Amino acid sequence: MAVIEKTLVNCNSCMKDEHDNCKDEKTCLCAVETKHNKPSLKEGVRVDFTKPIDENFQKQVKEVNKAISSEKKSYKNKDYHKVAEEIQSDNHFVTIRENKEIWHYSFEEGIYKPLGHTIIEEECQRLIYKCKRSAVLEVLDTIRRNETYVNSAELLESRHINTQNGILDPKTFELKDHSPEYLTTTKLPFSIDFKANNTKLWRHILTIIDPKDMNLIMELLWICISWNNPFKKMFVFKGESNTQKTTLADIISWIVGVNNISRQKPESYLTKNSRFGTSKFIGKRMNIASEIGNLTQEELENQKSLIGAELQNTEKKNDNTE
Repeated sequence: MAVIEKTLVNCNSCMKDEHDNCKDEKTCLCAVETKHNKPSLKEGVRVDFTKPIDENFQKQVKEVNKAISSEKKSYKNKDYHKVAEEIQSDNHFVTIRENKEIWHYSFEEGIYKPLGHTIIEEECQRLIYKCKRSAVLEVLDTIRRNETYVNSAELLESRHINTQNGILDPKTFELKDHSPEYLTTTKLPFSIDFKANNTKLWRHILTIIDPKDMNLIMELLWICISWNNPFKKMFVFKGESNTQKTTLADIISWIVGVNNISRQKPESYLTKNSRFGTSKFIGKRMNIASEIGNLTQEELENQKSLIGAELQNTEKKNDNTE
């Protein structure tokens, strides 16, 4: 059965610019498409700066933002290039060159996050009248091509040190503001305070380790923080039972960040049948294994290649990209 879509036309009143006399705002083209040429909130909102910025002001801002979000969609499907331009004006995206995966910068968290295409799809649905899938695909491709491509290593192997209160330059130790300019996907859980000494934490660590090993712990932490292991080192905590080895590992995890650490056992990534194992290391600063076990010669060689920063082929489940 054929479906006939009703064509919108201007009513007689609107054609005479007598919009207040519009008879049917559901079928009148002027009412549906332009709301009788009423100015959009997106074009600007008058603010009285003589009034204090209090809770009432914040409430009014939320009401205005809500009204803007509920305004009539202003673009047609053929305007996908304009939609892409508007979306990019309010957001920052990067596209991984190898697989065209889009990442979205979160100003709230100060990092790039995956699934950026879902942000674009939602914005398309909000901005385009009777949004079609073809228009969404055009917007996605337009944004990808508009100076967003980066190599995966630039994003996933970034050496920028992202902390809670800024980006730390590992060469100058200058603290910079969070910005989309810095391609980072992870953030360390602490803030930088050059005057702090954290004596309570280090005293507790000294109850676990020998004082002469403190420099080794500092080196381990800096390797994880700077994401740089120039001397290709692996650290093994060796000792008798109940000597707080696990506690020390937990403290390091707390400093580096639980979300920045993988916990893969050697057999899950060193054996022949572990083609997905090393994918767990992507975006992680270190791997902690509670027990090493007895490794074969082949497994030891594989472990050395990982520590030595040799290029590795890895594969995520349901992803054909290496």
